[in-house]
Amino acid sequence: MSLAVCILGDGICYRLAYLHPEAVTRHTVPAEHTESFLAVLLVTLLLCMLFTFATEVYRAENRIVQRQKKEIEDLNQAQKNFFSSMSHEIRTPVNAIIGLNEMTLREEISDEVRENAQNIEVAGRILLHTVNEILDMSKLETGGMEILKSDYHTTSMLSDIVNMVWSRAQEKGLDFVIRVDPALPTVLCGDEIRIKQVLLNVIANAIKYTHKGSVTLSISGRHCEDGCFRVVYDVTDTGIGIREENIPYLFSSFRRMDEQRTHAIEGTGLGLSIVKQLLDMMNGAVSVSSVYGKGSTFHIEIPQEIVNASPVGTVDLKTVPDKAPAAREERLTAPELRILAVDDTPMNLLVVKKLLRDSGAVVDTAASGMEALQKTLATHYDLILMDHQMPEMDGVACLHRIREQQDGKNRDSRIVCLTANVGSDMEKQYLEAGFDGYLVKPIRGKTLEDEIVRLVPAAQNAAQRS
Repeated sequence: MSLAVCILGDGICYRLAYLHPEAVTRHTVPAEHTESFLAVLLVTLLLCMLFTFATEVYRAENRIVQRQKKEIEDLNQAQKNFFSSMSHEIRTPVNAIIGLNEMTLREEISDEVRENAQNIEVAGRILLHTVNEILDMSKLETGGMEILKSDYHTTSMLSDIVNMVWSRAQEKGLDFVIRVDPALPTVLCGDEIRIKQVLLNVIANAIKYTHKGSVTLSISGRHCEDGCFRVVYDVTDTGIGIREENIPYLFSSFRRMDEQRTHAIEGTGLGLSIVKQLLDMMNGAVSVSSVYGKGSTFHIEIPQEIVNASPVGTVDLKTVPDKAPAAREERLTAPELRILAVDDTPMNLLVVKKLLRDSGAVVDTAASGMEALQKTLATHYDLILMDHQMPEMDGVACLHRIREQQDGKNRDSRIVCLTANVGSDMEKQYLEAGFDGYLVKPIRGKTLEDEIVRLVPAAQNAAQRS
C-alpha cells in the first residue's frame, strides 16, 4: 500500500512539474524533465515487479513449509497409530500365551512340563519388554510421552524396584546390594512410574552384562539452592565394562557396544536411549564411568519436590520376594460374584474365564459393546472387565452407554478397562473417562484378583474369610 502511494505521489509531482515548469526552478527544460520522469517511472515499475515477485516467492515458500509441516504431523500421527496398533496386535496373542501358560503352572504337572512352562513365561516377558521399549521410543519421538507428578513414599518405591530385580540377580548367582542414605526424605513428589522405568532399565542392564560378582544400588541425595531435592542413584556392577571410546554412543538408539562380546545377550538397544530421554524430560542427568573388563557405574540424578522431609532412617530392603509356585498360591474364593468380561477377541475372553475359574465366580462374556449393553440391561454384575479397542463401539463409548442406560442394572457397577496401551498418561486418561480401574494386557491372575478385591466389597469380605 505504501509503495503504491509513493508511486502515485511521484506521478502527480512530475505531471505538475511537466505542465508548469516555471514553478520548478531546477528543471527549466521540459525534455530533460520528461527523461527524468520516465527514468523514475521505469525504476518504480521495476521495483513494483520485484516486490510482486518477492511476495509470490514468499507465499509459495510459505505454502511449501505449511505443506511439509502438515506432512510431518501426519507422518508422526501415522507412526504413533502404527505403534499403538502394533502394540495391541502383539499383546493380544501374548496375553493368551502368558495367561494360559499361568493356568498350566497352577496344575499338578511333571517337573519337565513345569520347566517348559516357566521358559515360556520368561520368553513371553522378554517379548513384552521388547514391545514396551519400541512403544516408548515411538511416544518419545512423537511427543506423546508425558511426565505426571504425584506424591510417593521413597521406601515403597525402592522396595518395588528391589522385588522386581532381585530374582534376576539370584538366577545369575549375583549378589544384589542395596545402600540407602538414612537422611533421604520420606515422601517425595515426581513421576514415580518413570523413575522406576529408568532405574529398572539401568539395573536390568547391569545384571544382563554381569556374569559374576555383584550389582549395587546406592541411593542418596542433596538439597539444592532452588529448593528441590536432588536424588542420586548409583548403579555399580562388576560386569564386562565399556570401552572408553564407546561411552559417548552409549545412549544412542538401536546401538549396542562391543557386539562381539554381547551378540548372545538379548535386547533391542533401546533401553539406555529411553533412559536418557526420560531423564531429560524430568530435568535429570546420567553419566557413566567404566573400566573395561572390570565393571561400570551409572550415576543418575533426578530433582524431586519434598513433601515430607522426615528422614527414612535405617531401611532394610533385603526382603526376598515370595517365589512359591503358582499352583500353591492362595487364590480368591468368591462364588457369589458375577462378572462380565467384554472383548472382541475370543481368546482373551477364554483367558479371563480360566484365570477366574478357581475363584468360583460366575463369569459371563460379551464379544462386542452392543452385546454387553444387552446383558447389562438384563443382569446385574459386581464387576465389568471392558476391553478398550473394539470395532463399532469401543470400551469408552460402551462405558458411557452403560452409565446412561434407562432401567439398566449396572449404572453404578464397577468397570475396569483392559487395554494394551501402557503408561501413566494412559492410566490417567482412562480414569478421567470414567473407568474405576485399569489393567494392562497381558493380565496376571494375581493382579486381576487384587483389582477385584480392591473394587468389590463382596470380594473384600471373601478375601478376609479366606
